[in-house]
Order: sequence, then C-alpha cells, then structure tokens
Amino acid sequence: MVAGFPDDIAELHSLFLKLEQPIESIKPGGILMQTDYHGRYRQVFKKQLRALLPKGFEVTGLSYIQLVFEQIENVQPYLKKSDNFLINFSITSLPYRWTTLRRILSTTLEDELNQPFTDTFFPKAENLISICKRLSKLSEDNMEGISYSTPKNSADDEAEMPNELYAQSEEMLQRFRDTFAQVSEMDLDLNWMQVCKDSISKRLQRDDWAECWDENILTKGLSWVREFILPLVSCIENHAVDANVKDPAWLQYLRHKIILEHHFYHAFVQSRLDNIFGIIVDFPASLPAIEDLKIALEKTSREDHLRAQLLSEISSRLLHQGASTSDILHQFLSCIRCLQMLEVAPSTNRSVLAMFVRYLRSYRTDTAAEVIAIITNGDQLSAFRDSLGDEDVDEALDQIDDDDDEHSAFGRNSAEPAKVSWYLEDPNLAVDNDFIQKLSSNPVQLLIATCISKKAFLEDYKRFLATNLLVTRNYDTDNEVRLLELLKRSFGANKFHECDVMIKDIDDGKRVDKMIHDQNDDIATDFHGVILSKHYWPEMKDAESEAKLPEEFTPYMELYGDSYNSLKSNRKLKWLPALAKANVDVVIGDKTINVDLSPWGARILALFETKPMWTKQDICRSEGFDDKRVQSELAELVNLRILRRAKFGMYVSADYTDNGIDSSRTR
Repeated sequence: MVAGFPDDIAELHSLFLKLEQPIESIKPGGILMQTDYHGRYRQVFKKQLRALLPKGFEVTGLSYIQLVFEQIENVQPYLKKSDNFLINFSITSLPYRWTTLRRILSTTLEDELNQPFTDTFFPKAENLISICKRLSKLSEDNMEGISYSTPKNSADDEAEMPNELYAQSEEMLQRFRDTFAQVSEMDLDLNWMQVCKDSISKRLQRDDWAECWDENILTKGLSWVREFILPLVSCIENHAVDANVKDPAWLQYLRHKIILEHHFYHAFVQSRLDNIFGIIVDFPASLPAIEDLKIALEKTSREDHLRAQLLSEISSRLLHQGASTSDILHQFLSCIRCLQMLEVAPSTNRSVLAMFVRYLRSYRTDTAAEVIAIITNGDQLSAFRDSLGDEDVDEALDQIDDDDDEHSAFGRNSAEPAKVSWYLEDPNLAVDNDFIQKLSSNPVQLLIATCISKKAFLEDYKRFLATNLLVTRNYDTDNEVRLLELLKRSFGANKFHECDVMIKDIDDGKRVDKMIHDQNDDIATDFHGVILSKHYWPEMKDAESEAKLPEEFTPYMELYGDSYNSLKSNRKLKWLPALAKANVDVVIGDKTINVDLSPWGARILALFETKPMWTKQDICRSEGFDDKRVQSELAELVNLRILRRAKFGMYVSADYTDNGIDSSRTR
C-alpha cells in the first residue's frame, strides 16, 4: 500500500543496519579495515538489496511522493497572501528555512549560466559555486522575491489553520524527510524528478491556469514551483541547513532546481500552444497570455512548435466553409498582431500570411468587399489613420502589386526576382524580411494584401463608394472624403480619379439641385436629383432595370430635366429610376420610422394601405414584379420591422392585429 511505504522503508532500513553490525565490530586498524572490506561489503549488500526488491517498489514509492505532494497542496487554502507553508513552517524537518531558503528559491539560476540550458546539459560545478557565493551575499532588499498567491475563490479573511492539521502536516513532512534519508542511505533509486515534472504539468492543465488568459500566469506558476515543489525536493535530498556550497549533493540540488524550472517553461509553452487558437480569438482580452508566452518562448526556443501548431489550428478551425469571410479577416488581424507582440521571426509571419492569403484568394470571392467593410468601420478607420503616421508604410503597399494581376508580388513568375514572393511555398526563396515586417505592422496593408490584387481592391472600393454616395442624405460626403484621402496616401492620388469625380458629382449636384428648385416652384420641395457623370461611375446593379415611379413624379422629372438643360445647354438628363430612393415616414402604432426604400419597396409598402394582408404571389400579380425582386424587398421590410410574416404565407403590417393571424405569429 502507498500509505504504508514509509513503514516498509523503515523496516528495510532496520534490517540494513543489523546486517552492517558485524562490519562495525571490526577493530580499528585491523587487516579487514586496511583492505577496505567495509566499503566493499556495503556496496555488495546494497546491490543485492536492490535486486531483491519487488517489481512494484518504484511505482509504490513514486505514488507515495505524489500523495505527499497532494496532501501538502491541500493546505494552501489556509495560507494568507504573504505567507508560505513550506518556507515559514516552524518545523525542523525542512533543511532550509527563512532567508536561506528564500535566497535560494528566488533566484533564476539559469539566467546566470553561460551555456544555454537543455535537458541534457548539467552546469559545471564551478559555475554553480560562483552563483552560490553570490547568493550568500544577497540581502532581503536585493532579492528577487517570491510572488505568493492564494486561490481565486479564497475569502478575504482567511481561516486559521487548525492546530490538528498543522500537527499532522508537520508529522507528515518529518516522516517524508526521514523516509527519503533512509532511501538515500540504502542507495534505492527512485525517479522522483518525474513526479515533480508530472505535478507541474498537471497544475498547468487545471482550468484556473490552463484557461486563464486575462492575467499573467507565468509569474504565478514559477512562484508555485519555487514555494511548493522545490522545498519538497530539498526534503527528498536531505541537505543540511548550513550546506557547504562546494558539497556535490548541494550542487546537485541546484541542478535539479534549474531542471524543474526549465521543465516548467516547456510545460507552460505547451499548455499555451494547446490553446493558441482560443487565445488569438480572445485577443486583446488575452494580452497577458501573449505576454507570458513571449517570455516562455525566449526561454525554450520553441518558435517552430508555435508555427506548426498555429498553422494546424488555423487550417482546421478557421479556414473552412463554416466561417464567414469577415470572421476570417478579423482573426487574421488578431493573429498577426499577436505574432508581432511575440516578436517571432519573419519566416513565421511569412507562413501565417501565406496561409491566409492563399485561402482567401482561392476560395472567397467577397474578400475585397469585406476588407472595405472592415476598414470603413469607425475603429479600424482610426487605426488606419494612426498607421499612416509612418512615412515608410507607403512604400510597402507599392510593393504588393501593380495592376497586372499575373505578375503581382504575391505570385510572380519564375523569371522575375523573388524579392517579395513570400506567398510561394518554397522555403529556399530569398525573402524580403523588411517587406514582411512592414506589411505586418499595418492592419490595412494586411487586409488589402488578402485581395487578389490591388486593382481588384480599387474596383470594389469604387463600387462601394458609388453605393454609399447614392444613399447619402443631404448630399453629405464628409465620411467618404476622409476615407478617400487616407487611401490616397497609401495608393497614390492618381488611382482615385474616378472617385474624385463621383464625390464632385454629389457636391455639384447639391448646388445644381438648389438652383433648379429656386427656378421652379412647381417642383415638390422633397423631390431631389443626383446628377452622375456617365463615364466615371461604375456600372450599378439594376441601373438599367425597369422601375416604375408613381405617376405623380413624372411632371417633376420633366420640369427638372428642362431646368437642367437651361443651365447646361449642351447636356441632357437620362433618368435612372432603379437607383432612386424614397424617403418615407412609416407610422407603426405610436412610433414613426423614417426609412429610405427602393422604388419597388415603396410601391410594395403602398399596397398595404389598400389592404392589410398580402401574399408574395398577390404582390407579383398586382405590380408585375418578378418573384426574386418581391422576396428581396419583403425581406428588407421585415428586417426594418415595418412588416411581419404571418400564417398561410401572409405578410401584414407590424402593428396589425387579428386573432386568426396573430395566433401563430412567426419570427
């Protein structure tokens, strides 16, 4: 039994001492002593003893160590924030106490070694001796100190440790040390270091640390190793309080300290890599986890593992059909930002950038549109403006590609230099690391880089701008002008000539519209026109579609055209009713909703003034609209909470009540 392990060791040790008694009775100076018979006898006996041990001896011994570790850790809830059970326990079983132990545990020995530490490297004795001499001169004021911690759910007024529990813990520790003193004397090897490593790994896997990304766990974990694991190690090794710094056993303890701290960093990195995708998704809330991982990666040199794990997680959990393009782009930005904070090598940035760009260009046709939606968001627009403070960022976008898609920097042909061909998978290609770093530092450059080409982005932006300008109220173009000026700083003003003309059309339209209304009192005050330059605006969807405006607008359109012809004698207006917007006040109950509707939407809404309930098929027959158009407009009116769906495929006003209809309202 595990609990009986100390008794078994004590009984075995008693037998060991009895068998040594004949040797002890040899008279000093006798011939047997001169032949070192005593040493040889002990050596043979220990060998025979190890051979006779049952197969389960080591397993039982290691289980006993684990049991003691768990029992001691159960005492932690009784500790106060400035207290530590193992360091301040007033029992004689601890070989190091108070300042002596604090001085030993609070120093990171690995940082003071000349040779980088690995699992196969043991520091030379002279290196450790010099460190020990320095440790002996440390005072409380210049020690690194140990950061103590208590469980998150512990009460502010900690309960005092019961005397009975204190006595039990004292007895258990004393017996633990005595047991391993006997094990050491009999040379019974136990791989107790593996128990320590397993304890560290298990502690890091507990939810309060493994899934805690909003606070710095690294410092807390290292303190736990130093205030809990290492004092127990000193009990196992049984060092004296006033150990000579040149004592091989003492130097071995310091080596074990370095090994366990080194293992902690490795285990910590692995625990964070196992959750790297979640950490990136939660960024910036997970900033402390990124800060910890940066330190641990520097200690362990495991960036290759980070890159492999990150690429695997992104591929399996993000780059698939179930994720929206918008989500992919947002996580793309978070991922690159995290890599920047981790200060990874350009090759890691290159691999991640290439994976995202390759997927988005190959499988997402709406990338450019989503990029535009993101950078026109208020927060991203501010980041965009801030990122353009560096004069060098303009050069990076110029390197992305020219208007010729076949020879863009992301996919140059083999005859061209591979200066910025990081998109390709050949690891032997020369990579412009400055370009990679410059690209990674600017969120807008990153987003635009995911588009098939700069030309594709510009074309989608022009369509986006045209749509926004046509729905603007009161000819207000301030937001569009601000964004356009920022884009010009990255792409160059010559790329946006058509955009300048579109914005100028809106500004000129405001002036012309006012002049026309001043000349014609017969034109309704709420009838306004937007005059577009035919050759500069992109082809608008449905621009040539047949859209019937109410007949009451026909006289206004004729008067408007005549007035414009008198102002611009060499020009003539061609009306595009499909691009019109009707500004409507809709009364729903005691609320009034002001909305802009398409000509089709306005006509469909007008039908509900004549009859409270309509089906999609009835609307199609009444107005002559196609099924797809009616479905789209009805969906928009439902989304605006003007209409709602009812039973039997009926659509009714949002405030309409009828027992037969309302009894089964749909969403």
